Amino acid sequence: MQKFGWSKIAILQQAEEVFISTVEDLEDRCKDAGIEIVTRQSFLSDPTDAVRNLRRQDARIIVGLFYVVAARRVLCEMYKQQLYGRSYVWFFIGEFSYSSSCSSH
Repeated sequence: MQKFGWSKIAILQQAEEVFISTVEDLEDRCKDAGIEIVTRQSFLSDPTDAVRNLRRQDARIIVGLFYVVAARRVLCEMYKQQLYGRSYVWFFIGEFSYSSSCSSH
């Protein structure tokens, strides 16, 4: 984040213990680096409201922490809310398997 001169980020996380502790570590590191977290949104299974809140907060640099099933839902909602393109950067933290097939929602 510092390398690109970004001073503000947003966090989107699935409400699971493993992600909560990781986000707390990320928050500590951001604080030490002088990076402001403008919003921290969490969701259980449906990310619709959380992604909508990112849009309302005008989040541009977004760090996502969630499992692969939730990642698909986040990507669909990200598309619906138009949180993509040259004005947005998304970082997904975690392990994801990629397949060539895609199902529609």
